[in-house]
Amino acid sequence: MTFLKTVLSYKGYACTLLAVAMFSGCITSKKLDRFIAGQYGNELPKLSKTRYDNISVTASLPYNATGLSNTVVKYSHLLPLLFYWQIKRQNICTMNPAIFVNKFTNTISLEARRWIGPKLGNEKLNLTVEQLPNIFTIDDKGHMIWVVLYAFGWDKMSVRPQLADLVVSYKLSDGDHIVKTGEVSVPDAQQGVGIKMLESWKTATSEFVSGYNYEIAKMSRSCMQELAKEL
Repeated sequence: MTFLKTVLSYKGYACTLLAVAMFSGCITSKKLDRFIAGQYGNELPKLSKTRYDNISVTASLPYNATGLSNTVVKYSHLLPLLFYWQIKRQNICTMNPAIFVNKFTNTISLEARRWIGPKLGNEKLNLTVEQLPNIFTIDDKGHMIWVVLYAFGWDKMSVRPQLADLVVSYKLSDGDHIVKTGEVSVPDAQQGVGIKMLESWKTATSEFVSGYNYEIAKMSRSCMQELAKEL
């Protein structure tokens, strides 16, 4: 009896490993990080040489100087029934905040004269990025039906952003005198991307990254408009 239990336990363990392997598909954390790096030419967006002297941008968020993203994998909702299995696999990707901050800084430098410049005069404006959106998840909900010794599986996948508002604090100063301080926020309007049957996760992720870059520029301009109202 003990031997039989051991065999059944081993078979159950082997089936679990097989199911996890089948559900995991071809996306790994390293593959996703390499793909994200490729979307940005394997380097962080460069800061523009054109600067508006009266405005400085910093960030309170810690980030690596080189890496473009860091992905972790999470499994949940395992449902191992007799003939039907279900599992949810998530690739949670945290993009380097420097991607957003550098693009934000470039947009500020490019369009500051239009929105903020006329109100500054000789005063200095210090901006600090306190919060920004930089996390997304590739959800992979796998299904598997067992028929005797054969298994038939399918996946429902999507690329989903973790929404986070852009929050920027500011300090307006005239020499050593602080004229005004405050904070502005811009809502995150990113949209998820569904992955159609037979569509590559790379295609959907590339579409999401393009939308993310567009949203950075849009949120940056909205931030300047809000700052113009505050100053």
